[in-house]
Amino acid sequence: MTSPSNNISKHNVDLARFGQFLKAAGLISLPPEKWMGLEVVEVIKAAVNCACVWPPDIERLIDWLRSVELPDEEIRMATIIRVNAREYQKRLLADVDQGPSGPRAYLGGLQADLREMWVKYGKTCKPEGK
Repeated sequence: MTSPSNNISKHNVDLARFGQFLKAAGLISLPPEKWMGLEVVEVIKAAVNCACVWPPDIERLIDWLRSVELPDEEIRMATIIRVNAREYQKRLLADVDQGPSGPRAYLGGLQADLREMWVKYGKTCKPEGK
């Protein structure tokens, strides 16, 4: 999954995230002295901003999962794993708290599980007060 590129216009460096890797186009053209000054800090800040943002669809699923109380029942995940829905919700939210660069988010498992929980409970579990 890629996120939108960030551009550091005064250096014409484009940054884009590909999984855990950050592609930086244009860095080779920078003179070495630019890497010794504050400009490096700008590149690092742009890289962090580029790499650590949930995509909008996943952010909506996270907001939904935080706002509902799932039933205390056993469910099947990935057709072979049985878990308690409420306990699994807590585990997913712990993974969410590690951010988009956390191990499960990096590998895509968290996003897949969030989507699967939405399929199972999105129509029946509404946010409190709605």
